[in-house]
Amino acid sequence: MKEKITLDKKRVNYFDIAKGIGIILVIIGHIEYVTPEIRYYIVSFHMPMFFVISGMLINLTNEKSRDLKGLVIKKLKRIMLPYLVFSILFPLIDFVYYFVTGNGDPYGTLRTNIMDSLMLYGYSVLWFLPTAFFGEMIFLLVIKTVMKKTEKYAEILALLIIFIIAAAVYFLLGRNPDHFILSFVRLFISAFFTAVGSFAYSIIKERQIRPVIQLPAGLLLLAVLLFTHKSNGIVDMHFAVYGNILLYIINAVIGSFGVIFISMSSEPVSTLMPYRVLEFYGINSLFVMITHINFYILYFAEVLSFKITGYIPIAKDFLFNVFTLVSVLAAEYVLIKVYGRAKRIVHNRALK
Repeated sequence: MKEKITLDKKRVNYFDIAKGIGIILVIIGHIEYVTPEIRYYIVSFHMPMFFVISGMLINLTNEKSRDLKGLVIKKLKRIMLPYLVFSILFPLIDFVYYFVTGNGDPYGTLRTNIMDSLMLYGYSVLWFLPTAFFGEMIFLLVIKTVMKKTEKYAEILALLIIFIIAAAVYFLLGRNPDHFILSFVRLFISAFFTAVGSFAYSIIKERQIRPVIQLPAGLLLLAVLLFTHKSNGIVDMHFAVYGNILLYIINAVIGSFGVIFISMSSEPVSTLMPYRVLEFYGINSLFVMITHINFYILYFAEVLSFKITGYIPIAKDFLFNVFTLVSVLAAEYVLIKVYGRAKRIVHNRALK
């Protein structure tokens, strides 16, 4: 397995490739003219997949055996600090957009943002950050507690305990429309997917499944999802719409490991250009997730695509979606490079 070492953390190519695929699916799911069938398929698993990968990374880096206080501080800086910063920044961007275009309701948006941010429901895409942070914390607390009793069965016991707690929380509170309650329920569902990822990685690590098996296994899972996701209709983890919760979990696991297995199969050729592109966006997936909507990148990409496809007589919707996706990825590439350069300048000046 090819690994790159960055600071104190191992970076494994196939996780970044899987996250790259995931963030591209996030963008596609937000494009206006994507067909409902494609959108329903994507949302059946794409957000849970990020939590599954988080669990796998927790296992890979052995966080369950590391000091919890240090992990909390590290994850607060990496996840919750951006949540705080962008919860303040997004309304400011909306104010600028309103005064430039005259569209929108910045004062109403500000009130909604403050309440949703305080309740950890999250404003727009920011819901993902506290959900990821507290999901990981719940999992780490449970597995560390279990490991004091037994290490051999810690993964499976933690998975079962979190499943029982998440099921109880969902069936007791999951129908409540209050945003604070919905965000609370969502934390435990995230924790369950994190536990699934950690448990699955223990099995994958031991079995050393070969690429010749990973690729057909991944394709088969995604093919199965073509049929199973239809049974549950539209779902959306952001708005806590799960349909049949058992079907939601099954579909999310099927789709997540479909993409993960396909990504794992690419490891021998991961240095080739298509995979390097996916890896780049996977490494920067959190940045792309936060910026592609509320920095109006997707909006302007769609405006540009409207103008371009207006001169094309055939397959307008398909080409519109392709041009929009490419435009968003291109804009994000520039933004990521500018942000990275700015960080390096600030860091170098701080060292002087």
